[in-house]
Amino acid sequence: MIIKKAEQADVSEIVELIRMAIDDMAMRYTGYEDVEAINRALKDLVCQAQTRFSYNYIHVARYKNQIVGQITAYPADQLLELNVAFEGVFNQNADNRSERLKAVLEAKEGIDGEFYIDSLAIHPNFRGQGVGKLLIKEAEMLASSQGYDKISLLVDLNNSNAEALYEKLNFQVDRHMNVLGHQYKHMVKCL
Repeated sequence: MIIKKAEQADVSEIVELIRMAIDDMAMRYTGYEDVEAINRALKDLVCQAQTRFSYNYIHVARYKNQIVGQITAYPADQLLELNVAFEGVFNQNADNRSERLKAVLEAKEGIDGEFYIDSLAIHPNFRGQGVGKLLIKEAEMLASSQGYDKISLLVDLNNSNAEALYEKLNFQVDRHMNVLGHQYKHMVKCL
């Protein structure tokens, strides 16, 4: 298993994993309901240099030339700046577009001063094999190398498997957060 920084050439495999990680939030971030349109919007975001889903913030796990996992992480205080890219991909024909786009642009998931794990996804065939743990460790090393002493993430209230993994890695729930109408537990770990 090799963990490395993503490249633009990885975009197709990464998009599938990001969509898997963010699930129905992909519709909220892009304004699309159609999977192909969502994938096109996510692909555009991954290929850009300064978006919350940019290849610049993604590390991938490779096994035999296949990407089997991805983690997207960056300083939480950059989140609003990174959200600006949604303007270019948000569905032009979405109902209540201005209002919905404004909510996306203002969505704040991480807490300033923390390094934030935006998304983590493991290919279903590779779950339970330590890939997620390796990717989280990579994000922790990246955070430490940039001078951060805390790393955080959000976990869906109904995702007890993910929450259990994070607890094993010493993340602790410190608050609940509402992001675009979706409830999450904010978990943090001191590095």
